[in-house]
Amino acid sequence: MRDSLGCRGVFDGFGAGIFCRLRLFCIEAALIIVISCALMMIRFLFSMVFGLSLIVPCVARASSLPSVVPHKALYKMKLGHAGASSGVAAIDGLMVFDWQDTCDGWAVQQTMQLHFSYSEGGDSSIVSPAATWESKDGRSFQFQVRRIVDGLEDEAFRGRVKLDEKKRGVAHYSVPLAKKDIEVGEAVVFPVAHTMMLLQKAEAGEKMFSQRVFDGADAEGIVDISAFIGQRLDHMDEAALVPEVRGHPLLTPMAWPMRLAFYKPDRAESEPDYEMALLMQPNGIARSITIDYGDFTIVGTLAKLESYPAYACPVEAAPR
Repeated sequence: MRDSLGCRGVFDGFGAGIFCRLRLFCIEAALIIVISCALMMIRFLFSMVFGLSLIVPCVARASSLPSVVPHKALYKMKLGHAGASSGVAAIDGLMVFDWQDTCDGWAVQQTMQLHFSYSEGGDSSIVSPAATWESKDGRSFQFQVRRIVDGLEDEAFRGRVKLDEKKRGVAHYSVPLAKKDIEVGEAVVFPVAHTMMLLQKAEAGEKMFSQRVFDGADAEGIVDISAFIGQRLDHMDEAALVPEVRGHPLLTPMAWPMRLAFYKPDRAESEPDYEMALLMQPNGIARSITIDYGDFTIVGTLAKLESYPAYACPVEAAPR
């Protein structure tokens, strides 16, 4: 939904019917639907982008994989630019990400909190908490996501995926109860696996990469992600960082500028639902983030960064 936030009867792709009686109501309703639906996917983008940070020394890894550590990151969010037709006057909020190694998998807890002020008056608040677990063999995935608009739960999804030895299976939703199972084929990967692939492509010098990912973040559950990886940078602009993170040992000079575009599966249109630009380090930490909805952008600034100590895992952890 990058072309317009104008008044429509139905917002294609989001399955949300709206009868617009007033322009102000139309703008607010449109923004809530478009932004909050996209936020469901954005949360899991960050599990893709930062999920590799969950790999710790207790798990043997190939030398080709980056050296990474578990961590917790906080980003302050604000409005970047907004076109006249966007209806957005201001945005502020936070995104918090917490990743832990469970030895047999990766546990991710994420929360996005955003407050929107509209140019024609009024405001809205959106909170999007999520928790996921992904097995290190890439065959199991559990997810629980919620979307809360102005204090009321607007949508929730919970379920799990179990794949066989051929990496085929189904995603079973326990919430909502009426949600049908989704087939997951061998061409689909989970978020952390996608992160590994993305960083390996960057280290190999590849510039383009497309992959279908199951994240369970919305009714479709699956999203197509196309990535453009820019030339590697070997210098870090300390002045661009907030004082709270300057000199942090997890921040490194090396990074890749990346732009990720998100599409609905088997799309007919050429425009993505939204895009994200970020400066990505080899250890999976993004120093800067810009989320592009077409009519407006949201800029995320790394405001706090904490590392977690590594701990010894059993020699062999039983899969869930």
